[in-house]
Amino acid sequence: SGVWNYDITAGRPKLTKWIEEVNKIDAYKATKTDPKVIVELFSARFLAKH
Repeated sequence: SGVWNYDITAGRPKLTKWIEEVNKIDAYKATKTDPKVIVELFSARFLAKH
């Protein structure tokens, strides 16, 4: 994959809990996008040969 494998929540229990709570909000779920789609979109746009 073209994305770094980095866990931003490692050693940050408050951040982990906050992300879990945000994911429970129904309004947020409607705006959340699949990470694979985002990677494909940006790869096609910025890594495409001109």
